[in-house]
Amino acid sequence: MIESKFVRTNATSSWSHRPVLRRFVAVIATFGVPALAYAQTVTGGASPQTMINNVCTFILGPFGETIAVLGIIGIGFLFMFGRASLGIIAGIIGGIVIMFGASYLGSTLTGGG
Repeated sequence: MIESKFVRTNATSSWSHRPVLRRFVAVIATFGVPALAYAQTVTGGASPQTMINNVCTFILGPFGETIAVLGIIGIGFLFMFGRASLGIIAGIIGGIVIMFGASYLGSTLTGGG
């Protein structure tokens, strides 16, 4: 006789679908607590210009400087292991120049001050 995986074979065994039941109960319990889904108010300004400015400030700040230093360290490792090529070096240096020169270039091209 073929036994189904949902049929109990004896009184001490557990149902094999119980993990699914636990997940279902957890989802239902989450819906029962609406305070978990309440969103907070935006504090930094909701305009797209403010959001983009915040991202640019983050990238051009200490985070961007750290990424640039890691790129230069990567060039050093490439030289150390003899894998450096002009294309890779130009790509890393060019990326750093574009990353930090983008705001100046953008304001120059658009005529902004």
